[in-house]
Amino acid sequence: MAGLPSLQGNTFDLTVSQTHHNVDGKRGHAVLVNGQLPAPLLRWREGDNLIINVTNQLDEDTSIHWHGLLLPYQMDGVPGVSFPGIKPGETFRYEFPLLQAGTYWYHSHSGLQEQQGHYGPIIIEPAEPDPVRFDREFVIVLSDDEVFPQRPIRQWVLSFPYPLRFLFATRPAVMGKVLGIVYRAIASHLVRKTGFTQKTARTGAVTLIQRFGSALNLNLHFHMLFLDGVYTDGFGDKQRFQWVTAPTSAELNTLAHTIALRVGRYLERQGLIERDAETAWLSGDSDDPGPMDPLLGHSITYRIAVGPHAGRKVLRIGRINALFTQVQQLWT
Repeated sequence: MAGLPSLQGNTFDLTVSQTHHNVDGKRGHAVLVNGQLPAPLLRWREGDNLIINVTNQLDEDTSIHWHGLLLPYQMDGVPGVSFPGIKPGETFRYEFPLLQAGTYWYHSHSGLQEQQGHYGPIIIEPAEPDPVRFDREFVIVLSDDEVFPQRPIRQWVLSFPYPLRFLFATRPAVMGKVLGIVYRAIASHLVRKTGFTQKTARTGAVTLIQRFGSALNLNLHFHMLFLDGVYTDGFGDKQRFQWVTAPTSAELNTLAHTIALRVGRYLERQGLIERDAETAWLSGDSDDPGPMDPLLGHSITYRIAVGPHAGRKVLRIGRINALFTQVQQLWT
């Protein structure tokens, strides 16, 4: 069994590039790290200080997010949230201490680069001798090149108000029904935009249901990777892909209104919400409260759930940085 190529040490140079590759005779586009797919295995040691220079050789922005690691937020690698991203031709220097041990992974947080191969494993050896005895270690990275066809993909992100986050967290079957409503609304929009009908055209999507936000708060929301177009019938035995243009602001507003209306009607029919002419609220007798409900409610609203500071709002790192900047401005 051939092992994954690995890099060890405290200082690393990673280069992000692109190529074409073949999987089972199918040619596709791939994003590489140091010319490898998947990216190299990174072996680190708890307590070390790392320097990682990432050079972007793509024709678009890139990034690396260190999934699950405790590090300064500026090093988290999420464009638009913790740093601006890495421009084509530029090099970004990640620098952070290793505060933990275990198995993790790293990946791009830019566009669909992760799905195209920009991901790799991380092994952080414990500072003390490993308490687990083993004869041999295997690192296995699984991927599926058959999920997405070689067609344009657009990510649709849908968040929900606090009450619905709580409802979906406690009623996953209801969340599944709502996901179906959202999918049908977006799919119908794409079909109509190409001028076809539901009988002659179809599209598809893969959805990641994310439960938490960047502050580990309970923020259940959908990341939907939709084909940016439809497949149409009527061309012999083959289907033809019809690309659609990006949605306009007016189309997004209309689609959001349609989704809200349909989801609201479904929840009302199920007796889960009540509403009057101006507002809506969760039904008080939809279910008996569970032992986790108070914890969920606090997590959704960024509040401490237990202990002497129960109910107090959590002060997030990003907020602390903003307050510090404001204080600096007042003193200058």
